Amino acid sequence: MEMVDSSIETADAPLPYISGLRAFQAGPAITAAFAKLQTPPDVVLWDGHGVAHPRRCGLASHMGMVLNIPSVGVSEELLYGTCQLDMLGRERGASIPILDPERKDEIGVAVRTRSDVRPVFVSVGHRVSLRSAIQIVLESAPEYRIPEPLRKARMMCRRR
Repeated sequence: MEMVDSSIETADAPLPYISGLRAFQAGPAITAAFAKLQTPPDVVLWDGHGVAHPRRCGLASHMGMVLNIPSVGVSEELLYGTCQLDMLGRERGASIPILDPERKDEIGVAVRTRSDVRPVFVSVGHRVSLRSAIQIVLESAPEYRIPEPLRKARMMCRRR
């Protein structure tokens, strides 16, 4: 939970934002920012989805593959899939599967990072298991609903 390195970069987007294709718009800035890092991260939490995506390849999966780095998708909203949130426990760590509406297989989980708050939606990005992704998200969210690396990244971008 200690920041070792950080980088912010801007780049011209090669195309406008299209829902479900964010990696194509943000990819150039992301790869440029990663190229400036002195210390490569062990794992990246992405503010977006991994396999819980209509194409099974959201931002976390796409950029995880491009950068060849373990990646986890963490989103505040469910983009794709079905989830019985009414069955989700109220305590921190409670989780319930997100199912692909067509194939009916598990593509992610809704996880409460704090008791009695809205869950976040976690999915595998690249080179991690779903079990590991849940553990990483919970360990990186000791105080707030949003995992600390994502909170800090948002704060850094707002200051820029």
